[in-house]
Amino acid sequence: IARMQPRAQSACPHPAFAVLDVPLLFESGLDKRCDAIVLITADRAGKLARLAERDGLSADDASLRLSRQLDDAYLAARCDRVVVMDDGQVVKLREAVGGLLTQTEGKG
Repeated sequence: IARMQPRAQSACPHPAFAVLDVPLLFESGLDKRCDAIVLITADRAGKLARLAERDGLSADDASLRLSRQLDDAYLAARCDRVVVMDDGQVVKLREAVGGLLTQTEGKG
């Protein structure tokens, strides 16, 4: 974040918000620097299919990799919103993020 901040501030000196895509947000401690956190997730079958396709993994390898990640219950307990993306429903994502922005307006 620190390395990206100067460039982001020069592009938009007074942003209303910033979106970070951080796979290891909690493990890295960066969650402490966030005002709000949204978990974007999918059901197990969707995650396995995406991992196998994106990374060229076998079903067993995808399952093993997924088993080594923090589970959704742990993550959800630490997030302000949880969005389960089934079939890539972008509308659901927009509604959740829009609601969060409305909720957090004026808090910073």
